[in-house]
Amino acid sequence: MARKIHVQLIDDISGEDAQETLRFSLEGSDYEIDLAGENAAGLREALAPFVAHGRRVRSESRSRSTRTVPSVREETQRIREWAIANGYSPNSRGRISQDIRKAYDDAH
Repeated sequence: MARKIHVQLIDDISGEDAQETLRFSLEGSDYEIDLAGENAAGLREALAPFVAHGRRVRSESRSRSTRTVPSVREETQRIREWAIANGYSPNSRGRISQDIRKAYDDAH
């Protein structure tokens, strides 16, 4: 027996038919919203100045809050090793300076 499933998107703001689902993140939380064309354009327009001045974040960085302690340590060790190989003098223990971390991020 054949089965056909129809999914209808409803604009979460207006209640009318929606054409797309948009994803966005704010303060570490990810969101999805179904929007009709006009509302989707309005959201993009409202966010445009912030997107233009923001930095795109690698997916690995976005999940930093869910990392376990060992993976943070492993990343710190990778940054230290990169810093030494690239002429920096990081402390052998503790936090890595923002200058070194920025240089590492810019290189990757």
